[in-house]
Amino acid sequence: LEFGVILGCLSIVAPYMWLSHVHKKETQILRAQIVEFLESLSDSLKANKSLGQAFQSFNIVCKRPLKPVIEKTVALMACGLFPDQAFCEATKSIEIQEIQAHGTALQTQYKMGGNLNNLLAEFSSHFREAILFEQNLQAQTAQGRLSVKVVGIVPPLLILVMNLIVPGYFSSFISV
Repeated sequence: LEFGVILGCLSIVAPYMWLSHVHKKETQILRAQIVEFLESLSDSLKANKSLGQAFQSFNIVCKRPLKPVIEKTVALMACGLFPDQAFCEATKSIEIQEIQAHGTALQTQYKMGGNLNNLLAEFSSHFREAILFEQNLQAQTAQGRLSVKVVGIVPPLLILVMNLIVPGYFSSFISV
């Protein structure tokens, strides 16, 4: 009975942990792709391509998880939206603040004029620095996070082992 309760709890918690891990990994990949995307747009603009052509060029080489966003942007441009509007519309479902900030800046720069190439280069530089900072922070706090996990897992594990070695030892604690 007690083993079934433990297994039931694990079956509830395990999918949540797995999905949060997958979401975190995909977000990390997406953030790294943003840097590549901005550099590609900047390079395309340096080669005298239009912003729409730059999106189409990047769409060819882009991979998941950024690929659906770029495909949607290109599709919206084919429907008649300007590239800045199409990109903002395509990124509405993404909850990464940097992408939405880029979309807003892209819209402003596109409407007001100016050197879009410099803006993209600055964004790329800032995103790269932010990613390096987060990676450094993750490395420096890894030991503390592992300690928290060990302290959280060891007591229930010890209870389980004690219950297997000496059945009924904890029954007085569980029964009312």
